[in-house]
Amino acid sequence: MVSNEERRSLDHLVERLTAKYSAIGRDQIVALVSQAHDGFANAKVRDFVPLFVERRVEVLLHEHNWQRAAATG
Repeated sequence: MVSNEERRSLDHLVERLTAKYSAIGRDQIVALVSQAHDGFANAKVRDFVPLFVERRVEVLLHEHNWQRAAATG
């Protein structure tokens, strides 16, 4: 079961990635985060799951050559 804290961390992750990778729709970011999170469904220690999810999604985005949002002045 996902704790409220873990859910909040994942929600914040979606927001950060959506801003960072603005060329990708939010729905796709949500799907990638969900897919990566599902890979940790059986993790007994949950403290670092959001961090591992973030790293996995970043790798997936990098592998698919998604561009980061342009830096604003």
